[in-house]
Amino acid sequence: TCTLRYKINAKCTNTKRRVNMNMNMKESLNLLFVAVEYYEMNHYTGDEESTERHKANVWKAFNNIKEEVTS
Repeated sequence: TCTLRYKINAKCTNTKRRVNMNMNMKESLNLLFVAVEYYEMNHYTGDEESTERHKANVWKAFNNIKEEVTS
C-alpha cells in the first residue's frame, strides 16, 4: 500500500520488502497526470454526456492542483 505524506513524500511498503520513495512536486504532478490520462482513456459510464462531464471534472481538478502547487 502507498500513502502520500506532506504532499511530496510517498512511502510505499510491500510484504517482502520496504521501499521508500521521496518524490519532488514535479514527479508527483507527472504521476498524477498519468493517472488522469489513464482515467480519461478507460472511464465510461454508459452515457456519453456523463462520461464527458466526469472526464472534464477530473481534468479541472488536476489543473486546479497544478495551479495551486506551481503558483
